[in-house]
Amino acid sequence: MRHFQLISIALASFVTTAAIAAPFTYTNARFGTVCTFPDEIFTLPQPEPDNGDG
Repeated sequence: MRHFQLISIALASFVTTAAIAAPFTYTNARFGTVCTFPDEIFTLPQPEPDNGDG
């Protein structure tokens, strides 16, 4: 039972942290791709490629 409680606390902590993170949405109109993820994942943004592949 103790193991389950620790996992529950860790999972709740992760979900709470993820909910606080600012979202960033990447959109590629050429291929119709949309992806939303926490802004902290990629800290060094790169420019879009010249050919628009994304």
